[in-house]
Amino acid sequence: MSKIVLEHIDKFYGENHVLKDINLTIEDGDFMTLLGPSGCGKTTTLRVISGLEKPQGGTMTIDDKTVIDAANAFYEEPSKRGLNLVFQSYALWPHMTVYQNIAFGLKIKKLSKEEIDQRVMDSLRTMRIDQYKDRYPNELSGGQQQRVAIARAIASNPKLLLLDEPLSNLDARLRIDMRVELKRLHRETGTTIVYVTHDQVEAMTMSTKVALFKAGEIAQIATPLELYTNPVDLETADFVGSPRINMVDGTARYDGNELVVDSVLGQMTFDKETLKTTEEIPEGQPFDAVLDR
Repeated sequence: MSKIVLEHIDKFYGENHVLKDINLTIEDGDFMTLLGPSGCGKTTTLRVISGLEKPQGGTMTIDDKTVIDAANAFYEEPSKRGLNLVFQSYALWPHMTVYQNIAFGLKIKKLSKEEIDQRVMDSLRTMRIDQYKDRYPNELSGGQQQRVAIARAIASNPKLLLLDEPLSNLDARLRIDMRVELKRLHRETGTTIVYVTHDQVEAMTMSTKVALFKAGEIAQIATPLELYTNPVDLETADFVGSPRINMVDGTARYDGNELVVDSVLGQMTFDKETLKTTEEIPEGQPFDAVLDR
């Protein structure tokens, strides 16, 4: 089990408020993607979850166990949170073989030689790179090195796997191949995965849920389909979708209890329940302002 709950997380760097009242629940077995442009707070949120950053406000629990209580200055050590983190860079030891890179962390845990061998080979087979176990990192392609980094992360059977833009250094074809491998890994292991990316195609194709960040806040949390079909505002609609979602200007007016929108596409009618608002909209107000509600 690895359910994660963040409540009212605030993070400052000096006077810069980078995370603003973040509330996020990641259910056990989720593939949760933190999506957004550079500087929106998604990587900082991942580092808070991992324990590499200490927020100034809020709480976080993993399986109902408190790991962050900022009010009481309590921060569980990263090594006690039952997670592994895969960075954007592969961070492999250049003087060690693939096998030795993966076995290194298991040796520190003082596991038996037999268990280490079984875990290393299982993780290599899971990532389909067992034939490279005796090679050194500089003898591997970028995609193969990234698989080694992920194999090292899953060898210790973590409850939670954190991935910080792991595919950004790969070329287009390798990125597509690794998306398939990561989705297969999630399906086969059932591990809870938190994935950071600015690439909305990655988010929409791999995730079970997406948390869209905007300027240090979470704009929307939804499944990929829900995020695409029902974006919460125009900025969200403009960010998701490939090709981009088309937007059309129009004007809105009330006809009884219905809102009538006139645009170059014709006339469309919505009731107040559909718009989820009972607030009157001024005659002639631009249609995009209506959608923004």
